[in-house]
Amino acid sequence: MSRALVEIAVTGLPDGLAAARSGADRLEVSSALAVGGVSPSPGLVQSLVRETSLPVVVLLRARPGGFETNKDDLRVMLADAEAYCSAGAEGLAFGFTRDGRIDVESSTAVRKVMGQTRAVFHRAFDRLVDPFSALDELADLGFHRVLTSGGPPTALEGIATLRRLVEKAAGRVDIVAAGGVRAGNAQALLAAGLRQLHASCKAPFQSAGGLVGQEDPERVDPAQVEKLVQVAKNINA
Repeated sequence: MSRALVEIAVTGLPDGLAAARSGADRLEVSSALAVGGVSPSPGLVQSLVRETSLPVVVLLRARPGGFETNKDDLRVMLADAEAYCSAGAEGLAFGFTRDGRIDVESSTAVRKVMGQTRAVFHRAFDRLVDPFSALDELADLGFHRVLTSGGPPTALEGIATLRRLVEKAAGRVDIVAAGGVRAGNAQALLAAGLRQLHASCKAPFQSAGGLVGQEDPERVDPAQVEKLVQVAKNINA
């Protein structure tokens, strides 16, 4: 028996602690998921690293509004990257694109300040014009993982492409299935050759103080995490 890995997306310390208690293998932390996610506070990263003892991947994105970056945003993200690495992040998740292709210059600039911290290309990958060629390029740039649904909104819809990406990667880059991943569809994804799953496992919650603007009205549901982890535990090699 071989154990597939489960990564849970979190936006706060309570989510991280709940995911850790429920058996998650790794956390991806960001803020403002309602706008696609942006870089979280270094304090949150430090707390998750210290209090969960799990590998923590940090989203590196200066602001919402697509995946193209400019020199001003890049300066901010380079400073954030150094802070996250110093805080003990296992990986940084970023995805700089330009005209549907990888922004090699910006990606290389971030890679240079990361040291041994792992580089993860996030779901901007699903917006690239040629994901298979991009996979070779990411391997050459030193990326360790790619977070992808295979193109469609959900990983189950993109399962055929995900299978091909796993074959194309040939172990050079880990393919992490993302997009609507749940216990109910995890078996099919694992059967397609995926060995890493990214999920939010969220459920609605009632805020005592009420919500403001575009806040995320959901939090990590421990029961959903536990079910997903159980499926991952039982997969055959």
